[in-house]
Amino acid sequence: MWVSLVPFVLISMLLVKIEIGIIAADEVKNAKIYLLSLPVSAKDYIASKYWFMLIGHYVILSVSMLWGITYQIQTVDIGVSELVSNIISLLPAILCGTLSLVALELPFFILAGSKKGAMIKTAMLLAVMLGLIVFLLFGDLTILDKLDFAKFFKYLEEHIEILFKIQIFAPVISLLLYYCSYRVTCIFFARKESGYES
Repeated sequence: MWVSLVPFVLISMLLVKIEIGIIAADEVKNAKIYLLSLPVSAKDYIASKYWFMLIGHYVILSVSMLWGITYQIQTVDIGVSELVSNIISLLPAILCGTLSLVALELPFFILAGSKKGAMIKTAMLLAVMLGLIVFLLFGDLTILDKLDFAKFFKYLEEHIEILFKIQIFAPVISLLLYYCSYRVTCIFFARKESGYES
């Protein structure tokens, strides 16, 4: 049933691994220093990393949607077909989420290096996990009892315009966040390079 999400999630994870591997290879082989000695600006170097992830994610989205549509055409069960159709409609939102995560973690890998970037990412994940554990141990768990997902989904069905607005504005917001991440990375990268030169 979740067949259309499988390639998207797996290849997205693989794409991030490949990008981190490229950054690590740049460090080991001093490719970054060599590239920056050519008539290539630091912004071009950083932009290449961001373009790789952006284009890669949109290619994955296209493949996943084709995968899901093919599965939907071949299935006989109407219920499964409708479910796959709903999953396909969620893929752009998932793309926005994954791009936002990439926008948050890519600066650390470019600025601090692959090893330190991985350490920072791990520290952030551990902080989130620790916060969750503290909430489960000492927080007010009665909040969880008040969660009513059936009521929430019913509300969304009655107010379909909310989903429509999310589908319109989510890509714009995620791309703005992605661009801001690129600009911030360029600024800090330039400061880091000027610090080395001085």
